[in-house]
Amino acid sequence: MKKILFIISFCLLGLLNLSATETPEFDGKITGKIVDKNSGQAVEYANIVLYRQSDSTMVTGTISDSNGFFEIQKIPSGNYYMVTNFIGYEKQSVRNIEINKNNKLVDLKNLAIQQAINTLADVEIVADRNYVDFKIDKKVVNVSQHINAEGGTAAEVLENVPSVTVDMEGNVALRGNTNYTVLVDGKPSPLKGSDALKQIPASIIENIEIITNPSAKYDPDGTTGIINVILKKDKRDGFNGMINLSGGTWKKYGGSANFNLRHKKTNYFITVDYNKNPSNMTAGEDRTNFLSDTVLNLEERSKRVETRRPWKINSGIDYYMNEKNTLSISGTYGGFGYFRDFNTKYYSYTEPVSEEGFILSDNYFSVDGIYYSGNLNFQHKFNENGHNLDASITLWQWNGNQFEDSHQQFADENWNPIDQSILIRTNTESIRNNFKITVDYVYPFKKSKFEVGANAHLNPGTTEYIFENYDETTETWINNEEFSNDMFFKQNIFAGYSTFSSEFKGFSYQLGLRLEYTDRLIHQKTTDEKFMVDLFNYYPTIHISKQLKENQQIQASYSRRINRPEPWELNPFPNYSDSYNSSKGNPYLRPEDTDAMELNYYKRIKKGFFSVGLYYRINHDTRVMNIQIDENNCLYLIAENIDRTSAYGSELMLNYDVKKWLNMNLSGNAYQYEMYGSLSERNVNQKSFNWDSRFVATVKLPKDIRFQINGFYSSPSVEAIGKMEASYSVGASFHKDFLEKKASIAVSINDIFGTQNYITHSKTEYYDSHIWFKGESQVVRLTLIYKINNYQRRQQQNGMEMNFGGGA
Repeated sequence: MKKILFIISFCLLGLLNLSATETPEFDGKITGKIVDKNSGQAVEYANIVLYRQSDSTMVTGTISDSNGFFEIQKIPSGNYYMVTNFIGYEKQSVRNIEINKNNKLVDLKNLAIQQAINTLADVEIVADRNYVDFKIDKKVVNVSQHINAEGGTAAEVLENVPSVTVDMEGNVALRGNTNYTVLVDGKPSPLKGSDALKQIPASIIENIEIITNPSAKYDPDGTTGIINVILKKDKRDGFNGMINLSGGTWKKYGGSANFNLRHKKTNYFITVDYNKNPSNMTAGEDRTNFLSDTVLNLEERSKRVETRRPWKINSGIDYYMNEKNTLSISGTYGGFGYFRDFNTKYYSYTEPVSEEGFILSDNYFSVDGIYYSGNLNFQHKFNENGHNLDASITLWQWNGNQFEDSHQQFADENWNPIDQSILIRTNTESIRNNFKITVDYVYPFKKSKFEVGANAHLNPGTTEYIFENYDETTETWINNEEFSNDMFFKQNIFAGYSTFSSEFKGFSYQLGLRLEYTDRLIHQKTTDEKFMVDLFNYYPTIHISKQLKENQQIQASYSRRINRPEPWELNPFPNYSDSYNSSKGNPYLRPEDTDAMELNYYKRIKKGFFSVGLYYRINHDTRVMNIQIDENNCLYLIAENIDRTSAYGSELMLNYDVKKWLNMNLSGNAYQYEMYGSLSERNVNQKSFNWDSRFVATVKLPKDIRFQINGFYSSPSVEAIGKMEASYSVGASFHKDFLEKKASIAVSINDIFGTQNYITHSKTEYYDSHIWFKGESQVVRLTLIYKINNYQRRQQQNGMEMNFGGGA
């Protein structure tokens, strides 16, 4: 309790210090908001430069913040003109701005800028959005430019994005690491990591923000950063909407519908989506177990069918009470289904005495559950631009079932069943509850900005695991009490943060500090064991940026983050799949702490932009999956901490219009990965140089036709006890607008040459393993989209934003 009070005192101290700030001395000031002329939406990070009217000497400048607002202070008396510039827009000039003792404040209100338009013969070409936009603190993936992902999911959008790799099962890694946080409109997702990204249809996404070094305002969970998915929602007056239908080979189909109604002070929206995505896979393993004097050789071959079936309904209301107060209420009700059927053949033989064995195994696994969430958000805007108070309450619950049925039978050398079956089934009922309350306050003064906030995050849950064996004599299922168990999990986190942003000699900077207290309890009811964690920690952040010239920017940042274990990783009871494979948790797992540093440079060129970044990340108490063999030759996975891992490298990206009709986006990431420590009293010292590259070529043809080809290559890499081989793939897509752009059709094909595989090698003194997976290739998907009343993209309002540029 003392630590919670300390965090509260930390936030209050910041407010007291703020109240003691001296009143700003008089200076001339220009304020306003940059908006898109067509949509009226805010334009963030636009360049604003003030020039002296008499000789066009540049006086000062700033950039618009995440809501489009800007403020230029400390302006001497005189006559000026101001130029606003942003990529993809025409320059906008405001002349005859006079600052004197009688006109100290000039408020330009909404300053509209027009998207750039070029004329080519009789075809009007409107400037497209960039494939990826680079902001001061994040990369923004513009989903509308990824036509290869139309009809797919957020995971498929990310397949050709810098910093991100996606394997053949749709598992997303950020800079080679799966420990990241997924937000939806700035709010935590009920599902974690790749599971969340694989169930969000691309058709309902406006853009995806990749934040590798978040500020102290964000929760520090996720060692490699945050993936924030911003959903579409149109806020223009009247009724509008969009309907999306898709279908693909191997019985893939799905659809979504977005509807929006704006009337006077109220905005209503609803989104419905459903997807069914089955996939076929072949897999195999060649394993040798070295236990005692007998060597067991095992060959496994399996055919797998996996099906994902997510659906949800999301609805809400935004009520604009007046110019200063907005109340938003939203809710989501949905389901997530994952179903997997394995048909496996095991062939084993021993050495030096040869004993052969043949086993047929049929394993069915499913995760099926319902979740719901609700959010209440209130925002108050004070008189000064950017002076805001936000408060929100979020709650969600997951109620799910994990079922596994394993049927094993001995066979002869021709794979004919010859013996009694071994039947095992497990059933896991889990309930996860989350409640979060957040308060954020922002106060701008002079060329600075102070932010302070606090939140409480309560996360209780239960898991009941039932393990049963089938008795063929009595034809009944019998509970196996040796493995069945019941667990209660609770994790409460109380946090407070403060950030300060300002400018100094042409540099913009932000300093932040977040304090957190964690109270965690695992109660294994079956054995009445309790495992408790009482942890107080701090998370500093630093961000620095400088606008070198009109078209160049450099940025540096540091943050400290954490990756907390999931409940299933902590449960000490084993979970058996079959006679040869199992897993169990480790209640003594420690959280993984990360120190991350970045240096980035961006330059706009005549026909595009170029970026290069350097990064260094060191993880302490890194969580890895260790593989062990028990006395029955059963392999089981267990999560353990290793001393540390590190990754340091560089990312490059070039977006270039080769011709007016051809755009190329090239990117690459190269890094050194190192791992040090011990696992099961075995020293680990792994190093590898890894790199990946990707390209997207977009051809713009007459009559609103676009053709796109994309590809990637990912180099070999090391793991805690082995290595992974290289992977590469090429895909293509076609997009056509018609009915005056009210409708469109898209066709895509993945892995054209069938090259994408997943192959790993693992070796210790106890076993040697070679595993391979081969997923679906040449999957063709057809997508149809229809817009009602020219449905447009939503304005980003609820996503957590951070800004440390001048004029905030």
